[in-house]
Amino acid sequence: ELEERVAFLESVPLFRRQLPRSDLPGLAGKLTRRIFRSGRYLAKEGARSDEFFVIESGEALVLVDGEERGVLSRGDHWGDTGLIRHQATSPATILALGPGRVTVLTLRRRDFERLGLHERLVLPRRPAVYNGKKKGEPSTAPSAPAGADEPSAAAAGDRP
Repeated sequence: ELEERVAFLESVPLFRRQLPRSDLPGLAGKLTRRIFRSGRYLAKEGARSDEFFVIESGEALVLVDGEERGVLSRGDHWGDTGLIRHQATSPATILALGPGRVTVLTLRRRDFERLGLHERLVLPRRPAVYNGKKKGEPSTAPSAPAGADEPSAAAAGDRP
């Protein structure tokens, strides 16, 4: 599983461009896989934000002040606002889209800082959409979201 995570990190432009390849196994070892069913919150606007997220698979809708801002997909990331810019709350709501599930890899603040990522990564200010679809494209957002799923048992093979 570590080798799969390293390969995934190599495909994410943020890490491929800014970190030496030799650092990726250490980062991969600190990531936690979480799986969210369609309609579940990954983050809520205004809620405390203490993790960095990268989408491994699936899509997630970005909402700011209740307005659709875009769709995030594989390799897109968020959470840097809290970890690098020291903003304590999430600037957007992130909602898992269907069909299927959204799998994300998360990194807690403590590990983010221990790996020196807060000093080594340069994350420009950017809109809520990174590599995802722009507002106005069709979305499959559910109408009644529920709370986030618990961290998955990825080691036991709970994969989408």
